[in-house]
Amino acid sequence: MKKIIFAALFCLAAVCGVQAQENPMKYNGLVMEYKGDDAQTKAVVEALQSVLPDVEKAFGWQVGRETISIDYSGTVTFTSGEKKTTGQIFAFDQGTDSMSLGASMSIAGKSYDLNVDIVAHEDMKGANLIFNNQEVINVVSQVMPNAEQNDALMKIYGAVSMYPGIKIGMKIAIDLASMM
Repeated sequence: MKKIIFAALFCLAAVCGVQAQENPMKYNGLVMEYKGDDAQTKAVVEALQSVLPDVEKAFGWQVGRETISIDYSGTVTFTSGEKKTTGQIFAFDQGTDSMSLGASMSIAGKSYDLNVDIVAHEDMKGANLIFNNQEVINVVSQVMPNAEQNDALMKIYGAVSMYPGIKIGMKIAIDLASMM
């Protein structure tokens, strides 16, 4: 039931522009997840939690500063400091346990299609945006040509390459009460 309520409120935010106009979603950290039962893969995910702050630094992201907003026309804007990356939602599916979103984003002057699964937190105070790993690797390799020189990025890349069940994403904070 919580997931249905979350999906309805998230759709309301996207359609009405409430989230974009009054209360953008706040970036709340990077996340790695694995939903299987392989102990070794779980251990890898746990070990890499300490690397995530270094990955945030590589991107220049800060918890609570970056925002994601969606306006009534389906335009998605990710704001990081003074930089804005925009895109357009082209698909939306809420028929699963999570919601699936597809967006075309302009990043560093190039267009990328990104597919995202949106999974509500149990407390309904946020969600995880889980990305397609290969799409993220493609973007990072294009916009950060020296990515292979960053130890934290290479550790994450190695993990998702060796353990395809590991998913990478970001946590967002959403004030659902303000959307009602």
